[in-house]
Amino acid sequence: MSLKEFPIHRSGVISNIDTHDSELLNTLLTIGALPHTEIELLQKQPTYVLRMGYSTFALDEELAACISVHAPGT
Repeated sequence: MSLKEFPIHRSGVISNIDTHDSELLNTLLTIGALPHTEIELLQKQPTYVLRMGYSTFALDEELAACISVHAPGT
């Protein structure tokens, strides 16, 4: 499911990055948003805030839409 649909305060694993826009892809790769990376979605408004490891990042809706997430162990 898209990060936009993922419930807040839940942990998940990035399953896919879906964009052909090299600038968006570069931004996600720079922050370490790679498939198989564990994340926790902290909020959706006014921006998407997610934690990866010991780092926390704010993403706009366009970036959040590129990230597919699944629950751990699925």
